[in-house]
Amino acid sequence: MKPHYAQHEQIYQQIRAKGWSGWGGNHRIDQVSQIIERLLASGFPLRAGEALELGCGEGSVTRHLAALGFKVTGIDISPTAIAWAREKTTNDTQQNCTFMCHDLTQIALPSQAFDLVVDGNCLHCIIGPDRQTLLSNVFNALRNKGFFFVSSLCAPKEQVLEREGMAYRHIRTPEQIQRELTDSGFNCLKVNRYTYKEHQHVTFLVQRCVN
Repeated sequence: MKPHYAQHEQIYQQIRAKGWSGWGGNHRIDQVSQIIERLLASGFPLRAGEALELGCGEGSVTRHLAALGFKVTGIDISPTAIAWAREKTTNDTQQNCTFMCHDLTQIALPSQAFDLVVDGNCLHCIIGPDRQTLLSNVFNALRNKGFFFVSSLCAPKEQVLEREGMAYRHIRTPEQIQRELTDSGFNCLKVNRYTYKEHQHVTFLVQRCVN
């Protein structure tokens, strides 16, 4: 099924028109620090360096990483999201945050530029073969021994969800996601699963190791 990534721009325009504080509404934005907490709880050893956030939206996770001491680049496919992130980033962490509009299924990033890549709910928005392209771009963007933290929806059975007749979410099993990561060259260090009333979630801490 053909993906329709431009719909994320449409959704961000709607969110801003509603006066919400970010994707998913005010309550979800209040919980965004959970991604950072889970990253740190996974045994992640770094506290500074060059970091990249995939699907940064209005920049909450990017700003959290900057507050920890990282110099962070946040990327999103939505121009509205990137403009919003720049508007919100006005405190002391501003000098450590850069926001760019990018489609990582189409455009690669500089090779070995980052010590850490954080995916806070981006991978399940990438459909079919584009997932391998994204993971390859992430692998190439990481320095050797660099870390990739993935936070993704998962399900007991693989499913592709539709929106307006086009693919919107590609939700895979934890085992399938782990295989995608290892097939892309990553060494899996830590896996955590979370079960909620309406959905399931999984996080992975993986590392790029090239001898």
